[in-house]
Amino acid sequence: MPRHDDHLDLRALSAFTRIARTGSFHETARQLNVSASALSQVIRNLESDLGQPLFDRSSRPVSLTRFGEQSLPAIQRLVDEASALRKRLLATGHHTPRNLRLGCVDSFAATVGPSLIRGLDTHENSLQLYSGLAPDISRQIMERYIDFAVSTDPMTEQESVRCVPLFRESWLAIYPQGQSPENIGASANLQAATRNKDFIRYSLRSRIGVQIERFVVHHGVRANRRFEFDETETLLSLVAAGMGWAISSALCLLQSRHSLDRVDVRELAGNLQGGREFYLLWRDDADERLARLLIQMIRQIIAHTILPGIRQALPGLSDQALVLTLNE
Repeated sequence: MPRHDDHLDLRALSAFTRIARTGSFHETARQLNVSASALSQVIRNLESDLGQPLFDRSSRPVSLTRFGEQSLPAIQRLVDEASALRKRLLATGHHTPRNLRLGCVDSFAATVGPSLIRGLDTHENSLQLYSGLAPDISRQIMERYIDFAVSTDPMTEQESVRCVPLFRESWLAIYPQGQSPENIGASANLQAATRNKDFIRYSLRSRIGVQIERFVVHHGVRANRRFEFDETETLLSLVAAGMGWAISSALCLLQSRHSLDRVDVRELAGNLQGGREFYLLWRDDADERLARLLIQMIRQIIAHTILPGIRQALPGLSDQALVLTLNE
């Protein structure tokens, strides 16, 4: 029976369109970071408002009723128009400034972060910056603890998260000073290095640790997990002490630049080329005006501050060590 309310819940209408796309209450609840029971109650309230059921819950996956099928196009248009209206209102610049909560992985926070903070302070009244491992950053954006994230995890499985690539950096081999091979262009070079010295890893709790582990396993490197760390500084210290060799990236090395005079850094060539990509992430209900501002500022900082810093700290590297991604 209808609840005799002239107002429809826009969030409920949006949730209805999402469930229609996924065919699953549980999957949609996961994307929206709410419980399935709470989402089910939202839809039941909407059905009560409309006076008819929208879903046939007896089928798996759930399917739309005839009324649901007839209503979906109009509801989708309404949801899209409401989203477009919100963006237009925000773009006028007359909204009240609010806190900008930005999360980013540690290597980005330590290198790009200072310039980004200075730039954003001229646009927003209050900036809150958080750093951590990529898995933690992904969780924080889904839990709405942060509004935007700079991470190496594109979160492609989350339909509610927007993703734009920012830049890509290549893997670099790190050796004790004076002990690096002349050329590192084949899997055999990595395998030989591991036979002679321990492979010093990033922790598998971090995304960079997982990415590098996949890379070396793909190239036949099988090494004991003797040394494993979260921080580049500790990793470089052991390499500098002659305890082994490692794989890292330009941004991580720039973060720990004061240790670079004690190690040799070599680019991987041939079939050993690989690396990681950084992305700006935001939920689709966040302020896209701020997202575009962040993208523009980060790319400018990379081009005018970070790349010159890498060339100064690591003069032997090619321009492929870190490359801006300009397509979206």
